[in-house]
Amino acid sequence: MRKVILASTSPRRIELLTLHGYLKDHVAPKFDDSGFQIETDDQVEMLATKKMESVKEDFPGEIIVACDTVVKINGGFLGKPESRDDAFAMLRTLASSPHEVISFLVVYDGKHDVIKKKKAVTRVEFDHLTDEDIADYLTSHEYSDKAGGYAVQGRAAPFIKRIEGDYYNIVGFPLNAFWRIMKELV
Repeated sequence: MRKVILASTSPRRIELLTLHGYLKDHVAPKFDDSGFQIETDDQVEMLATKKMESVKEDFPGEIIVACDTVVKINGGFLGKPESRDDAFAMLRTLASSPHEVISFLVVYDGKHDVIKKKKAVTRVEFDHLTDEDIADYLTSHEYSDKAGGYAVQGRAAPFIKRIEGDYYNIVGFPLNAFWRIMKELV
């Protein structure tokens, strides 16, 4: 099995790739996407691609992996909350109707100069949440640095009524899409 360089410092992505034996190393992308307002699915793909491209020259012959994840609801996109109030508003919105977690995975095989991309979409439905439920969750500060303001693998797990698709996509890395890409690489 070939190991990869992850263009991310996400603890969740590092943990998943390490757990499954794929991680060789990880590095912070040189591309800064902070403050970028997502308005289309294509922009999510573009951000993941720019993250990969920002480090690929530093690791010749290696497999470079980058990913970007957003939450889409009612045609709009939710990134990471900027504050507790922002997280509260996001969770209130997510509790009112189903949403999608969308990730774009970009894998560059430097040995063969090949780029593979896959989009992963997981549909999520929350149970009814009261303002008190949300406020209690926010005391954990788990919402920070999480698309949509929640961590499915953490204290938000009981909120989840239904999932359709790859659970790990919600965690922040579409493991099944990654596995399929790795099978395609020689």
